[in-house]
Amino acid sequence: MFDSYGPRWILLIGTILHVFGLMMASLSTEYYQFILAQGICSPIGASAIFNASVNSVSTWFAKRRAFALGVTAAGSSLGGVIFPIMVTQLIPKVGFPWAMRICAFLILFMLGIANLTLKSRLPHRPKPFDILSFLRPLAELKFALTLAAAFCFFWGMFLPFTFVITQAERYGMSSNLAGYLIPILNASRYDFPFLFHASYVDGLTKSE
Repeated sequence: MFDSYGPRWILLIGTILHVFGLMMASLSTEYYQFILAQGICSPIGASAIFNASVNSVSTWFAKRRAFALGVTAAGSSLGGVIFPIMVTQLIPKVGFPWAMRICAFLILFMLGIANLTLKSRLPHRPKPFDILSFLRPLAELKFALTLAAAFCFFWGMFLPFTFVITQAERYGMSSNLAGYLIPILNASRYDFPFLFHASYVDGLTKSE
């Protein structure tokens, strides 16, 4: 879709889905409603936003592209540092529903700026949609193994984010301090690994 239409429609659809999912989470009272809002709608929107942003950046850099993508990916951890602290402080003061709405309005404002400013350097022309082009790579062994490895990697990587707070409280850490473990993990999860790897890749490219 990016090759055919550029980032505009992907970013716009992602913005609508992400903000809508957060708003629906603020109204949710049943477990299945949280799954639909925060497990399906909002993540699909966030994925579209990330996809449009990363692909757009790559069109503007011929040299140091790996470093530019590293900076872009590293920036995603900033929200993972700010929002957990923000939500933790808001819930006791305004309640869960309004905490989610405040986050949604803040994200809507920032994504509004992104929708107005994010552009691709390359021209994009609509191409015929072919579902087989998405399924054909699955028949390649290397791609299938890479996909399976990525699935297992992310499955394992996000387990600590789910249980780290309750585990810390179980071993005696205060609830107030345990709440900051998620921002700490998010801060260390992307920034240095991505930037180090990007600098290394750019160095290899120059040496070649």
